[in-house]
Amino acid sequence: MYFPALLTFLLAYLAFFASTTSACKCWAGGVHDWEQTQYCCEAHVHGVYDADKKDCVAHSIAEKMTKFSYCCWLRTGVVGSDCKH
Repeated sequence: MYFPALLTFLLAYLAFFASTTSACKCWAGGVHDWEQTQYCCEAHVHGVYDADKKDCVAHSIAEKMTKFSYCCWLRTGVVGSDCKH
């Protein structure tokens, strides 16, 4: 009885999160700073860095996106992040 409703809910839930930010990057002057992205992802927030896409997998730092964004800014004072936090 409840299976179709549960399945519908789960599919909607997955679709919602698939459409949100799936990766975080550091930016400097409109340019993707992949070295800073890797540093902040791996060393600062201990997230999963995707070397092929040169970004930090958002779900690996879900509770640390603010800290990731701060790290992007911290080393140069001008770097920003595209993470939604």
